[in-house]
Amino acid sequence: MKKSLISILAFTFLFPILTTNAGDLPDPFVTPGEVDQNATVEMLCTSGYSKSVRHVTQETKDYVCHIYDVECKGGDYEVDHLVPLSIGGTNSSKNLWPQSYKTCPHNAWIKDRLEKYTRSEVCKTLRTEGHDAATVLLQQFQNEIASNWITAYQKYIVDTGKVKSSKSAERCLTSGVPVE
Repeated sequence: MKKSLISILAFTFLFPILTTNAGDLPDPFVTPGEVDQNATVEMLCTSGYSKSVRHVTQETKDYVCHIYDVECKGGDYEVDHLVPLSIGGTNSSKNLWPQSYKTCPHNAWIKDRLEKYTRSEVCKTLRTEGHDAATVLLQQFQNEIASNWITAYQKYIVDTGKVKSSKSAERCLTSGVPVE
């Protein structure tokens, strides 16, 4: 009796760790985000950096999709880096999750806007204020995105007026058509 109770409790607590559902945000226990401690702002601001370090095997992608219990083939999802490569994220499964193209209003296309903005701001700060200021900003962006990329998107893109129109998000919510 005692062993079966322990087994039930262990299953109850471990099952969510073994499989989880993909949604707007990754599961923080499965995908906490991970940064490359060796990536400097100078490296990140070099043209072609992300492409040069993007090495996610199909085996890793399949593993990530399996953990999230998502069928990633078919174009509905991309295995995305929570902390973008462009701001020092890694290719580790701790930084990967299946992000939907179809969820509304938060999807892979929306997150791409945040990724482009944060890299641009880090590089602009490097040029105008130097290494130390850019590094502080980089770490801030990395932490905020790893914690909750949607909150970071709201703070840096929506609240600052960098979204061309809120009509696109409304269209997504009312029609179910993803925003590109």
